[in-house]
Amino acid sequence: MAAAALQRVLRGRAAWWCLPVCLGIVLILPLFLVDIPPLTDYPNHLAREFVLAYGAHDPVISRMYATHWGIIPNLAIDVAMPALAQIVPLYLAGKIILAVTLLLPVAGAAAYHRAVFGYRSLWPLASGLVAYNGLFLLGFLNFQISLGLAMLGAAAWVRWRDRRPLLLAVLGAVWSSVIFFAHVFGLLFLAAIIGGWEFQRLLNLRRDGKAIWPQLAGSAARVTAVFALPCGLCLLAPIAARGGGMVWRPLLDRLLWLLLPFFSYTIVSGVLAGAAILALLYVLARHRMFGLAPGAVFTMTPLLAAYMVSPFVANGTGFVGERLPIMLGFMLFAAGRPMRLSSAARVATVGLLTAAFALKMTTICEIWYDHNSDLAEMRRVIAPVPAGSRVIAVSVYAADNPAYWQSMQPGRVIPALFPTYIHLPALLLMEHRAFWPLLFTARGKQPLTLRPPYDRLDGHQGEPPDYHVLQHPISTKEAAVAPYLAQWQTDFDYVLLLNAGGARDLPNYVPDRLRLVTHGDVAALFRIVPGAPSATAATR
Repeated sequence: MAAAALQRVLRGRAAWWCLPVCLGIVLILPLFLVDIPPLTDYPNHLAREFVLAYGAHDPVISRMYATHWGIIPNLAIDVAMPALAQIVPLYLAGKIILAVTLLLPVAGAAAYHRAVFGYRSLWPLASGLVAYNGLFLLGFLNFQISLGLAMLGAAAWVRWRDRRPLLLAVLGAVWSSVIFFAHVFGLLFLAAIIGGWEFQRLLNLRRDGKAIWPQLAGSAARVTAVFALPCGLCLLAPIAARGGGMVWRPLLDRLLWLLLPFFSYTIVSGVLAGAAILALLYVLARHRMFGLAPGAVFTMTPLLAAYMVSPFVANGTGFVGERLPIMLGFMLFAAGRPMRLSSAARVATVGLLTAAFALKMTTICEIWYDHNSDLAEMRRVIAPVPAGSRVIAVSVYAADNPAYWQSMQPGRVIPALFPTYIHLPALLLMEHRAFWPLLFTARGKQPLTLRPPYDRLDGHQGEPPDYHVLQHPISTKEAAVAPYLAQWQTDFDYVLLLNAGGARDLPNYVPDRLRLVTHGDVAALFRIVPGAPSATAATR
């Protein structure tokens, strides 16, 4: 009776909207706990937006960087955040963009679900579970924004395909081009959803004994109208010119990363939550209490197959195939629906989803709040760095001190993925206007480039090297991976050592060339001694 009463209440439009609003508030709640969340790439993105927003008029920053706009399929935050930063402070602008990144895919999932099933449902709101996924924690903001745009575009396709074909062709071409510039993987997602929908329509016609060729021609014309422009942009974009080989991950990693939609800062909670949810959906499907929207099978199956054979790194871009499980995660809630649930199944479904969501959000809130201490310590350590300085970052890694890593504060590493601290040196640029060689400035991926002579210090978007690298002459191989290492003693003013609490004999770290300025557990700052004996010649 209580469930029936709740259902009657939710039939009202105003009452139903209370639930999405509450969900949205909970999703953005962690943003109020810290000014720079522990998302791996986020500080780097924020620093790039700082340069784009203020660098042209800053006498120090303008000597280091220049804008380089072009046909780049990775521009969502680069267009939005600098403009927003002209109105509100940069860190607040970043939080607004993070809120959009979290909420837009959930809104897209709800819109697509409403379009394909024709009614409002609570089920797509459960996509909030996927909002804080493994790749969001890595800071892949443009990618996640593009997924939300893709699902909104797919919802418009379903609604307007037959009723307003001309409007769909015009607005669809514009929308798909917007998705292309947000992130090219969003365009792939849109194509996969629309392709599955259209393929299902043709199968239905054939099953009913109707001629499919006229419909096939109509589908081809509609798809061409929507995708012709962004496909042309793909040909003009310098995607293929980035170079670099391909890397595949082991099969065991692939199976684990299928649960990326449910990952959090603890591997156990992410794996258990993801496995439990997938097991529940499998049981419901076996009992015919869960189904997919028309065409969803033809969207999700190719995405899953492509994931199993796709590389981890291709064309200088990492986590290539691993983006596909995130699409699949959102599709479970955008294109799925529970049907004819028994009382026990309803309780199990609601209980499991609520518990998984509460656990994930509680963990994120705790870790983000605790991250304030790391930020405060990093700011204290880098406080002596003057504007215009050049700072090289190195790090203590797990192989150097496993015991330190095992006792490390939660949130500094996303298990099975990446550390979250590697781009914290971006604070040097944003808060001290100091040069740091690992800012994202890859041609064809970001609208920013280095001016001479800083261009020869480009870090190629890599990670900070192991701190032992400065204790011996730089090899040819090391200089090829990180060119800024070749003459580090003369090219830089300071060394910032990350994870300094795990370094052994910190005061005697390269004592003939470095002087310890200040230190903590998060980092230590060393001043490079001018004119000290050099040990940087490439020898190996």
